Amino acid sequence: MALDPLPDLAILVSRHASGDWGDALDPEDRITNNLAVVQGARIMSAYTVDVGSEKAKLWVITEAVGDDGLRASTCVLLPYEY
Repeated sequence: MALDPLPDLAILVSRHASGDWGDALDPEDRITNNLAVVQGARIMSAYTVDVGSEKAKLWVITEAVGDDGLRASTCVLLPYEY
């Protein structure tokens, strides 16, 4: 599924970075994320976005903290890409 028009990814990443885990994440995953922030583990958010006249789910994933104490990367994926 191509995302056309593309949702504003900067807004989704900003929400993710501020601890807004999205409208499509399970309660258990929310608890895991809250612990992951403290422990430096991987964080996942899931957002439902409008794509034309349809809805799509996007994952925003930030990898665990590396040896340097920084988070390595953040990516945005469709569910089938995960």
